[in-house]
Amino acid sequence: MSGFLSTALVALLPPAPGPDGGSRCAPRVDIEIDRLAPRNFYVPRAHYIDGPGGLMRGTVTREHNVIASFGRGRDAQTSITIDDLVRELRTLGFQHVEARHKVFAGHEFRREISKGRYGHLRFRVLGYRVNWSAWSVLGTCRRVKIDSGVASVPARAEGWRYRETRRPRPVGS
Repeated sequence: MSGFLSTALVALLPPAPGPDGGSRCAPRVDIEIDRLAPRNFYVPRAHYIDGPGGLMRGTVTREHNVIASFGRGRDAQTSITIDDLVRELRTLGFQHVEARHKVFAGHEFRREISKGRYGHLRFRVLGYRVNWSAWSVLGTCRRVKIDSGVASVPARAEGWRYRETRRPRPVGS
């Protein structure tokens, strides 16, 4: 078994008895991923509007950094880093997660806009919004929550998002 379900099931199992019949665990810190949601990191000043009708063309030829960041709980008792969180995401099977993503793109997008409509084109880096928690496992196998927070972690995937509207209004207006 692998993933969040197996972690939850293992956490519910009673500890194995030690050599003297009592419970013993190796002290450690476990990081759990409580929620994982896909997220778009839009590159600033890479939103194009064209139309009505015609050919939509967009090009990204500039450099932009998307850096992983995360928030922590109020009573932080240990040092959890973004590298710890990225390492935990990789063990869950997310092979293309990294702490920093640099975009230097020379990519062009072309698409016919429907007659009478306006095309909206944005460049994005795909990633994840992660709710996480850190737990200390004591020698008695007791678990104590020591930290928690939210992280925005980019992936290595990037690309265009296209949509059409009746009016040439920018996103958010």
